[in-house]
Amino acid sequence: MNKCKALLSLVTVVLISVLWGCAGVKERQFHPVSKNRGLEVAELVANSSDFLGSEINRLIEEHAVLIESQAEHKTPGSDNRHWLKSLFTSVAIETVMPDSNFEKVRKLSGNKDVGETDDFHDSLADFILDHQYHCTRPIYYRYFADRYGDKRELQKCNVSVPFLVATNLAEPEVVWVDPGSISAIHLLFAGEGEAMMSRFGHVMFRLIICPNKDQSSAACDSNLSQHLVLGYRAHIDEFKIDSLDGLFGGYRAYLFANRFMDVYKEYAIGEFRELYSLPLLLDEDERRDFIREISEVHWSYAGEYKFLTSNCSSLAQNFLLNNWQGFSNLDSMQTTYWRPDAFFSSLKDTELAASGKLTELEAAEREGFYFSSTQPFYELAFEMVKEAMIEPDFDTLGEYLRRNPVVRKRDVLVDKKYYQTLWNNQKLLSGQILLEELAVIRSEQRLLGEVAYFFETNNIQDIDTYLKSNLDEYDYRVFTSCVLRPIIESISPMRRNNGIPRDSAIAISDENMVRCGDQVDTTALKRVVGKIGDLNRDNWHKVEILAEYWANSINNVAYYTGIEAEISAGIVSH
Repeated sequence: MNKCKALLSLVTVVLISVLWGCAGVKERQFHPVSKNRGLEVAELVANSSDFLGSEINRLIEEHAVLIESQAEHKTPGSDNRHWLKSLFTSVAIETVMPDSNFEKVRKLSGNKDVGETDDFHDSLADFILDHQYHCTRPIYYRYFADRYGDKRELQKCNVSVPFLVATNLAEPEVVWVDPGSISAIHLLFAGEGEAMMSRFGHVMFRLIICPNKDQSSAACDSNLSQHLVLGYRAHIDEFKIDSLDGLFGGYRAYLFANRFMDVYKEYAIGEFRELYSLPLLLDEDERRDFIREISEVHWSYAGEYKFLTSNCSSLAQNFLLNNWQGFSNLDSMQTTYWRPDAFFSSLKDTELAASGKLTELEAAEREGFYFSSTQPFYELAFEMVKEAMIEPDFDTLGEYLRRNPVVRKRDVLVDKKYYQTLWNNQKLLSGQILLEELAVIRSEQRLLGEVAYFFETNNIQDIDTYLKSNLDEYDYRVFTSCVLRPIIESISPMRRNNGIPRDSAIAISDENMVRCGDQVDTTALKRVVGKIGDLNRDNWHKVEILAEYWANSINNVAYYTGIEAEISAGIVSH
């Protein structure tokens, strides 16, 4: 028998179980079967076996009586997957037990909440029964096909694969990505940050996704709004980071997906860190496999995160080691680099990456491979605004951002000369808009922190119940969409799935959702903020101040961009 023969054997056994066992359930009591009858079943199975290896085929033959007995005792409603798992568990022989290679698969894309042997038996049953297993669990499928063989004609997979993309002020959204639309995959490195856990940077994968109608390199590279970033992070299931939990594995690790522009805003603007985007030299087939397999990891992996030893760097290396032959064949990549900056630097020096793209940073920035810290731009805009005003009441960028946005706007309107200059100097107007946009980002970060603290000290369910009774329908929807759901999403366990979900498993549709972010209805949000404060006025006062600050900063941006639009339309200063 060739190596692939056994799985059809088991499928046939399952069908026999259903046809013989279930039919018998209705007509007679359960009873043991004879050895001869068991061997008859094994012979039928062996004769029709055509796709699993001889090892499992021998298992079926040697345990034919047990197989038939299991079939006779199969209760109505129990599924074939459960029955197969019971069979594998009951025989407990090496042929159907996990080996060292399976542990590597689990480390890469498994869920450690499930025991290794249980995971193996569940997965082997799925491999046997699910003819689209190669689509939903490509990493697991590769392992079982290598170990047992598979001669089935594989069904075509969905062209696109899904990612659950996180956002700051709304629930995650499902984004489907066609692997054929990806022109390149980069290792994205965020430089050193001020926080302890950011001292050595952060590494992620960046998917360069082309626009629908243009596959040219220039169009793909500049299509920043559709690029996705995938990176391993700790899921902080509380409102404050506990350093000890971070060091010793108190947090779970997941592979998060974000839009590139959100990542850029977080690092280059919010934290004034540099971003380096290093192209990996993968061919078209390798890119397709990469996308499907990283989608499986994204949906199914749940591991332990330790800031120093099981972090974004080591987990990314493990993925590449098991999913990219060129990477695994390179001696220098066999060493685990615990520090993200060391990993990025070492990979950049190999033939696996287009390091030349980062040789000249000025050219790299023009071409979208390097994104400098935005701090110099904001400092320049600040100095320009400060010098243009007659009597600025601030000395530093930090002081400017801490000023009440209503006062900032009033100062502009009172300073008639400065206000007139805004209408005549596009560069100064752009600088003013830039500062107000930074104020929005910074106030959003501070607001989320204070809201989280309030929800930590007050019962979330009590808050929800109170507001549902005290807000009208629309305001409650604003609260739910822009406050409650993001808070709950941030501390709840990540949505997990047994591999890449099928379409129906991840459909997210809620007609009651309202837009958040810069498009939020600030008037409704103010009403919501006021009502929440009625629960605990002392704790909520700081939130109210920051919410007002954030909303008025958004209004300031709208006001100045309105001037910009009027200038473009040929309207002169009022």
